[in-house]
Amino acid sequence: MNSIREAWIALDTNEFLFSIDPPAGRESCRELIFEGITGLHVFVPLQVSLELQHNLSPVNLRKLIRAVNGIADVRWDFTPAENDAVRRFEGLGARKGDAVIAAQLEQSAISFLISENRHFLAEVLGLPFQVLSAADLLQILPEKTF
Repeated sequence: MNSIREAWIALDTNEFLFSIDPPAGRESCRELIFEGITGLHVFVPLQVSLELQHNLSPVNLRKLIRAVNGIADVRWDFTPAENDAVRRFEGLGARKGDAVIAAQLEQSAISFLISENRHFLAEVLGLPFQVLSAADLLQILPEKTF
């Protein structure tokens, strides 16, 4: 069994955005970002960093960066996705942004993507990572193994 506490997990853009002002039913995003990721290994791909800069005010962006860096082992990756990998995921049916994130996770050997987008690459079979929601992850963490 793979311990999720030992694996690198990636956080999708919506995890960060919903942690600031969670819509009904997404309060687990706030709990995850500000408490739940304590001690986890968190990977933030370039595409997510770019989307956060585009969607958040500088104040909220700094607040999130401080929160995440303060409680988790974080790797902010600024390596662009390989074009061939992006095209491969697009060829499998992924939208451009999703294909870029998938390629970045694959090239960095990330085991889990935490996303509220339950349809993230659902059309792609055999993803090199597993997609979980914030609520799923928070439920798993007390068990310490996955």
